[in-house]
Amino acid sequence: LLFICSPGNPTSKSIPLSDIRTLASSPLYNGLVIVDEAYIDFSSTPSSTSLVTEYDNVVVLQTLSKAFGLAGIRCGFAIGPADVIQLMNNVKAPYNVNKLTSDAANNALKNTALLEKNVREVLEQRELVGRELEGIDF
Repeated sequence: LLFICSPGNPTSKSIPLSDIRTLASSPLYNGLVIVDEAYIDFSSTPSSTSLVTEYDNVVVLQTLSKAFGLAGIRCGFAIGPADVIQLMNNVKAPYNVNKLTSDAANNALKNTALLEKNVREVLEQRELVGRELEGIDF
């Protein structure tokens, strides 16, 4: 298993899709390339989800914790080839997502306006903090 965080925390640096393609197609690596995209909503780099249909060894992980602001419900998801997702389902605990979490997640996914608002506010604050920090004479 090769885990890639893109974009990474705290640097917010993203791994180019071309690099992930190179890893996924390399004859030197015979394993899964797992891309953790917890912060993808704050990045200008496209999601790696498009690679899932191109490569049978790419799995993308995302969460509702960051941009949706729902860390308390502890809900994320994996996007990947059907056989890999089936293996993951085979080893997970039964009923591992409770009704309250499921309802909150479904409501959040239906409310993209809130997602867009949260992302916009975080990006504005990131810009503000960056400018203020650059103005400090260290």
